[in-house]
Amino acid sequence: MIVNAHASDGEVLWTPDAAQARASNVSAFTRFVAERGVVADDYAALWEWSVAEPAAFWTHFADWADIPLGGDSGPVFTDEPMRGTRWFPGRTVNYAEQVLRPGGDATALIAVNENGTTQEITRKALRDDVAALSAHLRALGVGQGDRVVGILPNVPEAIIGRLATASIGAIWSVCAPEFGPGAIISRFAQLDPKVVLAVPGYELGGRDRDRSAEVAEVLSALGSAVEVIWVTRHTKTAPPEVPGARSWEEATADPAPLTFAQVEFSTPLWVLFSSGTTGIPKGIVHGHGGALLEQQKMIRIHADLHEGDRYLNVASTSWVVWNSLIAALGAGATPILVDGNPTFPSPDRIWQIAAATRATILGVGAGFIHACAKSDLAPARAHDLSLDSPMSLGIEWVP
Repeated sequence: MIVNAHASDGEVLWTPDAAQARASNVSAFTRFVAERGVVADDYAALWEWSVAEPAAFWTHFADWADIPLGGDSGPVFTDEPMRGTRWFPGRTVNYAEQVLRPGGDATALIAVNENGTTQEITRKALRDDVAALSAHLRALGVGQGDRVVGILPNVPEAIIGRLATASIGAIWSVCAPEFGPGAIISRFAQLDPKVVLAVPGYELGGRDRDRSAEVAEVLSALGSAVEVIWVTRHTKTAPPEVPGARSWEEATADPAPLTFAQVEFSTPLWVLFSSGTTGIPKGIVHGHGGALLEQQKMIRIHADLHEGDRYLNVASTSWVVWNSLIAALGAGATPILVDGNPTFPSPDRIWQIAAATRATILGVGAGFIHACAKSDLAPARAHDLSLDSPMSLGIEWVP
């Protein structure tokens, strides 16, 4: 990708060559549907077909992405108007099962803390942790439809919590720990969570931020919780004394088989909240099947993510884009989790991480790009970001 500060609006900066285009997921999917009688010679034609024939598109996409659906086959969606439309009625699936399906023992997660500490978790270790936490939640009485919430930064425990909750058929929601108590309560009080996973503090800007008093205030307002699980590995702050609490290490200590509840396609998976700028934050419910198919379409078709790629997207757990990191697992890729301030101790931090982890795809927000521009960085000259390596990110920064 070429970044040119002097480019005019709408100017095309980079076009793949024929070999790159043919190796893309768009081309692979186009060839797949062509074998089934769908003529879509380019991206525009593929998009037109997807809009005109949504039932055929989603059926073929699920087959191409190797996402099996259980239950009885039938219509892709019902005839009710959109708000009442049911997708894949009678079909069953489990989001966590499909995301964890890619086998082997390759690296599943790379987690980079603000202090530079890097942790790599294999796919086997990830599945083992999900299984252990899932069994613990079941032992607490968590079942389908119950809510589990997290007050967590972008760390492996947040991914594990989300997948363990989904494996049961329970519902997940998460807030970043920098949210104020009122902001968290206004969201989670609507859910009556049965279990809370929380950090008592977090590292940001080179300092450990003590949030124990704020988290205790949140927990006192959530009287429905039967247990609090403290995640303390990423902070020096001690957790407050809270009845019915235990450590993450205790909650995941006992090995267990990895099992998945097969739930109806539209069964709620997680609740993402609106910003709350126009009143109380509004909960937006995403279902197992819809989230699975849409995320895999986004991550494979739009981001062109392939098995073995490394996917770095700078995101807070409270942002919808954070979920794309989990979706990357389902494509057989390795998400890279970055905790802390992405521009500390310098705006060069993310480029350093991209080079060190051999990231294939990098996603950042406009604010980060502006910070880099103001700092007059030249990432491609300072780091090995060449496209020559199969596990690298290529960016040429043209001032």
